[in-house]
Amino acid sequence: MLKLSRSDLILTVLGVLGLTVVVALYQSAFPLALVEMEVTREEAVANATEFVEGLGTELDDFRHAAIFSGDSEALTFLQRNVGNEEAGRCQREEVPVWRWDIRWFRPLDAEE
Repeated sequence: MLKLSRSDLILTVLGVLGLTVVVALYQSAFPLALVEMEVTREEAVANATEFVEGLGTELDDFRHAAIFSGDSEALTFLQRNVGNEEAGRCQREEVPVWRWDIRWFRPLDAEE
């Protein structure tokens, strides 16, 4: 049978307590975890490709890169002025904080 010392028991209890606090407060501490993506990477690339080709640009010999990013300053402003919950609602419904950045390039070519 495994025998735990008093310090082992205290550390185990503190570890479980710490894990419980992290799980309970994670969304409050990291509101970015609440981001709901309405457009997938593939959809964003397809939409951007259609747009660029509609402008008359030939993309056959180009590669693309897609990066999900956002305006962290706008999100911070919202969080500080209206709180995390309202900021989450605003970024989903009113303020375009998140976006897909898509670029086309040729390997070893400085122009994009």
